[in-house]
Amino acid sequence: MPAPEVVEASSDSAWALFNELAQAPVEPAFQPTAPASAATPLVKGDRRYAPTVPSPLTASAPARPQPTHAIKGITVAEAMVEARRNNRLCPQPLLWKQLYDMLPDKVQGDHGWQPQPPLIGSAWSSTPPLVKRMCLRDHIEWAEGHGVLDEVHAFLKALPETDWHHMGD
Repeated sequence: MPAPEVVEASSDSAWALFNELAQAPVEPAFQPTAPASAATPLVKGDRRYAPTVPSPLTASAPARPQPTHAIKGITVAEAMVEARRNNRLCPQPLLWKQLYDMLPDKVQGDHGWQPQPPLIGSAWSSTPPLVKRMCLRDHIEWAEGHGVLDEVHAFLKALPETDWHHMGD
């Protein structure tokens, strides 16, 4: 694409032209908005202006996969809200062990993922705070996947604040 060729004959004339453009009165780019003089006429029978109604749900919509356990009211996100309330990290060690004991099917051999035991004992003092929280989240996800999330959530909710380990403790 050809580009215009610019040749500057005199820098004084270019500066004068710039000043002339800068001092010129500026007209607004757009006129102020004004109301329409008349409503747009609607053509009777034109489908573009027909009243609308919500589309009904059809049986052809893909069904959501159902978990293998009964659907209950608590989600992992709701359980984590409880676990993180007041900057909590995890239950104190003995109570965390009780929660871990509530989890079913922890021994699966080499057939798949298993929840890590709670970070208690010698691991308690050497583990960073957020790793403890992530381990608790793994336990909550395991509980959800094995149908005991409601019970785990009730256990967490029943713990008094003094039975929780908090960020900065």
